[in-house]
Amino acid sequence: MKTVVQCKTCKKEIKINGIDSRIELKKIKGREFELYCDNCKQKNIYGVNSVYAKISYFKYFLILIITTVISFLLFIYFYKKSNHNPSIFYHLFYMIFVPWMFFFVYLKEENKSIRNFNRYRI
Repeated sequence: MKTVVQCKTCKKEIKINGIDSRIELKKIKGREFELYCDNCKQKNIYGVNSVYAKISYFKYFLILIITTVISFLLFIYFYKKSNHNPSIFYHLFYMIFVPWMFFFVYLKEENKSIRNFNRYRI
């Protein structure tokens, strides 16, 4: 999850790091705070409710690659351990299913946290 606010001048997104909730943002920066846009080089004042959460596609892509590599390595390990027995292909389903299950559980929880962040207003 990444938290962003849209620049009032150029409409580009300004990323805000290290924020998990609007309450935390209010405690750290106050009800209104000033941000500098790197694109248009202007400072604007934003309210806590103008910040919203978005999906971080880089994280998803990274986790997807990691789970795919783990599945592939598990398959190679068990295939070599079984002395190239064709019955290992029956277990291929589980070797792919378990790491991908972790990915989809993470995806579900991340979407839940994004929905909760965007729903709660101060």
